[in-house]
Amino acid sequence: MGLMLAAGFAALVVAQSPAVAAPASAVDSEVAGTWEGEYVCQQGPTGLTLTVSDNGSGAVTATFHFYPVSRNPGVADGSFEMRGSYSPPRLVLDPHEWTNQPPDYGMVSLDATFTEGSPDRISGRIPGDGCGAVDLVRTSEQPARSVTSLSRCDLAALQHSVGYLLMMPAALLGLALALFLMFVSRGRITGLIDAVIWAFGHRVRAIAVSVCLLSAIVGWLVMGAGDEVIAGCPT
Repeated sequence: MGLMLAAGFAALVVAQSPAVAAPASAVDSEVAGTWEGEYVCQQGPTGLTLTVSDNGSGAVTATFHFYPVSRNPGVADGSFEMRGSYSPPRLVLDPHEWTNQPPDYGMVSLDATFTEGSPDRISGRIPGDGCGAVDLVRTSEQPARSVTSLSRCDLAALQHSVGYLLMMPAALLGLALALFLMFVSRGRITGLIDAVIWAFGHRVRAIAVSVCLLSAIVGWLVMGAGDEVIAGCPT
């Protein structure tokens, strides 16, 4: 009886547990690649090479490499990593950490969209005091990700579902077995079952409870680890 209840509940959990995000296809990679152009900030016109990587499910990372241009040769050369999201046609990136920081320079954000009718051009702005427009043209594309690949966020969603499946059915099975054994030990079921349970009741109870408890703990840890990653994924 306990096993049947657990099996039925497991099917229900599969149906109701959070769905795993589908792996991104080639369409998701339309923003990935190398983009070159200029932007304007307090130091004046500045060259920019933006290398964008598609991490799937709308999450992107990028390297922001700035440098002097002919009309403003006094600009320093530097670079930093960025993290953000891409929701067509908008690309939003926030600074993460320096890889090459020149003195007296700070990291900036970027908010841009694809230019209408031109899939190889994005334009927008650099938010912040003294900053302004950014205009970039694609110079190379990142190969489309395989449709069978899974991003870090996809794997975290899968991890959450696995943990959920381990924890909830195990808890219900443990409860069902405990109630079943309790009723038998009180003499509410008579006959051969009583003899078997009384002969092996303590051992069966110990094994069943231990397995269910271990499964529930492992499921809770697995689900919690997945949730930590999901918290940092774009919604």
